[in-house]
Amino acid sequence: MFIIEVIPLGKTSTQSLSYFSHKTYERGALIQAPVRGKTVSAIVIGVTDAFTMKAALRAATFSLRKLPEQTGESGISRTLFETAERGARFHGTSINAVLYALLPREVREGTLPFLKYAEHNDSIPAHDSKPRIFVAPFEDRKVEYGRMVRGSFAAQRSIIFVVPTLEYISQFEDVLKKGIENHTVSLHGNLSPSALKKQYQILQEETHPLLIITTPGHAFTERSDVGTIVVEHERSGAYVGKTRPYLDYRFMLTEYARLRGTTILLADTVVRSEEIFMLETEKATPFYEQPKRLELPGTLSVLSLDTEETLEKAVFTLLTKKLEHALDEAMKQKKRVFLYCARRGLAPLVACIDCGMILRDPESGAPLALLRTMKSGIEERWLVSSVSGYRTRASDLCPHCGSWRLRERGIGIQHVYDELIKRYEKDSVILFDHQTAQTPKKAATLKNAFYSKKGSILLGTTLALPYLSKPVDMSAVVSMDSLRAIPSWRQQEEMFALLMSLREKTHGTVYLQTRTDDDVTEFAKKGALDTFYTQELTTRKDFFYPPYAVFIHLSWKEVSTAHSSTKQTLAELFAQYHISLYSALHSEESVLQCGLLRVPYDSWPHEDILAKLKTLPPSIRIMINPDKIV
Repeated sequence: MFIIEVIPLGKTSTQSLSYFSHKTYERGALIQAPVRGKTVSAIVIGVTDAFTMKAALRAATFSLRKLPEQTGESGISRTLFETAERGARFHGTSINAVLYALLPREVREGTLPFLKYAEHNDSIPAHDSKPRIFVAPFEDRKVEYGRMVRGSFAAQRSIIFVVPTLEYISQFEDVLKKGIENHTVSLHGNLSPSALKKQYQILQEETHPLLIITTPGHAFTERSDVGTIVVEHERSGAYVGKTRPYLDYRFMLTEYARLRGTTILLADTVVRSEEIFMLETEKATPFYEQPKRLELPGTLSVLSLDTEETLEKAVFTLLTKKLEHALDEAMKQKKRVFLYCARRGLAPLVACIDCGMILRDPESGAPLALLRTMKSGIEERWLVSSVSGYRTRASDLCPHCGSWRLRERGIGIQHVYDELIKRYEKDSVILFDHQTAQTPKKAATLKNAFYSKKGSILLGTTLALPYLSKPVDMSAVVSMDSLRAIPSWRQQEEMFALLMSLREKTHGTVYLQTRTDDDVTEFAKKGALDTFYTQELTTRKDFFYPPYAVFIHLSWKEVSTAHSSTKQTLAELFAQYHISLYSALHSEESVLQCGLLRVPYDSWPHEDILAKLKTLPPSIRIMINPDKIV
């Protein structure tokens, strides 16, 4: 007799279940198992001979159910199962949670039939398992991708392009599928069930090599003839899962390709410093010779907000005189302009002048942003938290001292929009943020409105950047200081990447308003990739940041800090690893507590730390190398 451990494929289940069976099964096999009075699909994740567990079974306070006879067998490939095992170790979680995250939602929920995952085709020779790093402007990469698709088809191999978001799907389709429409498969969460089912049928039945364009959620829908996997825009945050187990899909795809012997390409205009570190340590190879400098169409012009005029008047100016003049000229000449704003709403925080209190989220303690919405033509103002989603109507009085002197602080995108429509026609200014572009359809409508009208301004947050699929004549960063204020250990890299992206998308001048000119802006002016990476990696080495260390970040909520049993437990559990324990966000009801472990890059996964992490309760969130640790 055997004990079969499985993970059910349902809407929410990530916990494993155990059954007894007279027949053994391969790990990764798809079977039918009884759960709460009904039969569901499940994946076998472990098989143990019951003879070795006699004592445990006798001592158990429950009895195992028998696994029914199975009529047919299929399952995930051995390669994908081993990938999930490696992913579980790297992310400090269970293989159950990793498999649940890797399989497409439609397959887990039973909307689509489970397709048998094929093993790698042995007729395709294995390649060097090291990932290849491709650094080049997007237009140059697209030309190279066209050659790669033709070469793959000539060699009778399929090729997978993984893109971070839905918008990039259409961009890649426009460039790559011309002439091979019947051999192109696109997979993403916005497809209807019938359309998705059709795409899956093509994957399973088509014998001709395919061009597969997919988002991370369907990236592991494999074929046996895949010869190359391309991870495009690899620095995008969309490659990190937003829910447990917070998978880094770049890591998962790299491990998957390594196990298959498949070529994998990590590509972007500015890749993460981690990829450059891999090149320097010979854990990756360059696709072409690594460029020291990028020649981009846009030129960067830095505008200081601390001019003599503003200091004499002692008033805050949103736009410098030079930027105002440039905008006026662009509108007269019917040019298209993109303005970037880092913060949403009217203002990123609200403070009381009399008592100094900053209005905060009662759940997380994060500052509340002031947001304006329109309902039936009536303006409403809300205080919202980007951390917890907390939302309440804006009050006229300070909740602490009762003062009416509440003031907005910082520059929000809605405030910039109000200033722009005072200067220009309202239909010439298009606001692109999380409110106006709530769905892909609304976002596409805003994009089309911008490109169809000459003499228009697109005012957007980071959300708008993927939709700039065609060049603009001029762009500007309204406030670089708002970006610098974001508490992320990789913020220097993010700012550099933003400026390089704007230079790439702008066939004219990129204006940068700031109170502080630094090395990042100088590197971005020159397109000096090599110099930037050298300085960034040196700084990270000095502070023992990734990629020289692996961050293991723990977070949980406490009612008060007076006596934190969790904090004390973690301090004792990880004492030998010098865990840092600190409070992150305070609110009236709870305190968000954090713990940070730094493990040398070559020592992770660490067996003892992994064993200790598995003993932690679900109330403690575990994240590996999160962008924010405070």
